Formats: sequence, structure tokens, C-alpha cells
Amino acid sequence: NTLPPPLTEYNGTLVCGMGGEGVGVKGYMADFGEYLPYDVTLSTGLSGATAHNDWPRRWSSLNSDALEAANAKDVLYFSRSGGLRSPEAGSHGGMFWVGDQNTAWDAHDGLESVLTAYLTAGSSGFTLTHSDVGGYTSLDIEKDGERHTLGRTEELVLRWMELSAVADCMFRSHEGNQADKQLQVWDSERLTNAFGFWATFHSLLWPLKERLIGEAKNKGYPLVRGMWYDHGADKFGMNGQFMLGTQLLMKPVFAPGVAKTELWLPRGSWVDVWTCEAVRVKEEGGRNHTVDSPVGRPAMFWDWDRKDSKGFAKKVWKGLGMLDGEGKVEACAERLKWRLPKVFGGKGEL
Repeated sequence: NTLPPPLTEYNGTLVCGMGGEGVGVKGYMADFGEYLPYDVTLSTGLSGATAHNDWPRRWSSLNSDALEAANAKDVLYFSRSGGLRSPEAGSHGGMFWVGDQNTAWDAHDGLESVLTAYLTAGSSGFTLTHSDVGGYTSLDIEKDGERHTLGRTEELVLRWMELSAVADCMFRSHEGNQADKQLQVWDSERLTNAFGFWATFHSLLWPLKERLIGEAKNKGYPLVRGMWYDHGADKFGMNGQFMLGTQLLMKPVFAPGVAKTELWLPRGSWVDVWTCEAVRVKEEGGRNHTVDSPVGRPAMFWDWDRKDSKGFAKKVWKGLGMLDGEGKVEACAERLKWRLPKVFGGKGEL
């Protein structure tokens, strides 16, 4: 198991970085790990082509081994590359992010592609994932006399926050590949306040996510689950909405200017996160339901037939200041209407 000199040096660098007195490192991004050329020969004699698919596991193991050597027991790293055995190889990780999305809305490599990545990765053993709020890759180039640009807008960043606060194991942004040209979460009061709000929302979901992380570790269940997971294989094509565990349903917004969202609700009782309105679905196959979904209020429902949903919901509502003095939620819609403009500015919109 002796490492070749370059890897030994890298391992030693990590050990020093994590173990130094007063360093205070609690986590880092273990980027790359997938770019092994096919036409090389490793020190073990294996060809790059043969070792290629196992390379991400070895990269994850290298990071974990370094942290073990540094006795950095509470340090977490997250990766973007992976293979069949990667989650178990990352004893300090098992956490992934879904790469460098474009700063765009689309399903090919923008915001919508994030949910596709979560659903497919989660079904493949990568149970703990997240993304860069706002996307990473932007463009500002001139070719053949024409200028081509691709960049963040305020609305895109706000909608990205909504998805990440609910679905992600880690809530964070990234400056992007052109930090000086990209809109950042601290560039306006609206964005900064919104980031604070959704960071709070993310933390209020921790009791639920803590349980789901336990299920991920012990049973391999993903946190973000397609509707097919618990509601039938005929829902395999329903990629625009998801369940966080079995308690919370969300349909994110993937286009600008959206004020209403139509989503599918399975049979049962559902409670709107924002209005506390109860919706009873009696149809065996469920039915579509339309709700208001302005910026800051994406379509989200608690599965009220699950007893534990009520406890998780009340923790969230209490943290958002939506409960009255007796812990009741009758006035939650009015309380939220008061709170949101105060937090975000504007007239009832985040």
C-alpha cells in the first residue's frame, strides 16, 4: 500500500494542513479526481483505461487516509467525482456536489439540471449531495464579431437558494469562474437577506435531514427522492418535483417570471408550508394542484398523514415566527405575510 512519491507528498500536505495547531479547518472541497488519461501507465502497472473508473475511489481514499493520519476526526470534505465504491471510501466524506453548472435556468447544465443530478445520483448510491447556489460557469466572450454572455441574474440566484435550502446537505454559494463579473450573494441587500433567510430555513430542516442522513448511512436511501420512490414506478418521468425523505414535497421553479406552480399531489392530506392550507386528495392516483409561487415562496407541502411531519413542520414554523403564543398555526399565513417583506423588502415578495 505504499504511495508513489507525488501522492505521498500530497498526503503529507493535507496532514499538515489539517493537523496544524490553531488551523481550525473543518472542511474542504476535494475537487476533480476524474481526469485520469487513458493512455498512461500507473506505478502499479495498470493502464489508465483499466484504472479509470476506480480513480475517484482512490482519490477519496487518499483524502480520508490523510485526515485519519492527522487525527482530524470532525473534518468533512466533499467531492465531485465518484464511482461505484466512492461513498464508502470517503470515511470523512461520502458528500458530493454536482459539479460546475452554468449560470442559467435550463435542464442541460443550468438550475433545472441540478434536480436531475440529485435524483439520478441519489438512486445510484450518492445519497448526500449539494450544488453551488447561482451556478459556477459563466461566459463573456466575443467570436466572429458577436458577444456571447451567460451570467447570473438576481432571480436565478434567489430561485437557486430555494432549491438548495431544501434539498442540499450543505448550503453554500461559489464566486464562480469569473468572480469579478458575477453577481454574488452579498451584492445587494435583497440577495444578502434572502441568503440569510434560506440559510435559516436550511438549518431548521436539520432535525429531518439528520434522520435522513442516518437512513442514508444505514440503508442507502437518498435524501432527495423522486416521486417514484414511494408513489409508484409510473412516476419515473416526473423529474420536476421531489420528496425530502417522505415528509416534505417540493416543486422548484426553473424559469424566470413564474408566479404560479402546478404540481402533483399523491392521495392523502397535504399542508402548504407557507399558507398552512390543508389539501385533501381523495383520488387514488393523486391529482394536480396549483398554488401561488412568487419568488421566495416555492411550492412546498408537508405530508400530513405522516405523524412525524407535524413535529418537523412546527419546528420550521416556530423558527420562522409563524406560530402564535400557544404554538398554533391558524394565523401562520398572516404572520408570514408580515415577516417576509420585513426580511426581504418589497411588497409581500422575497
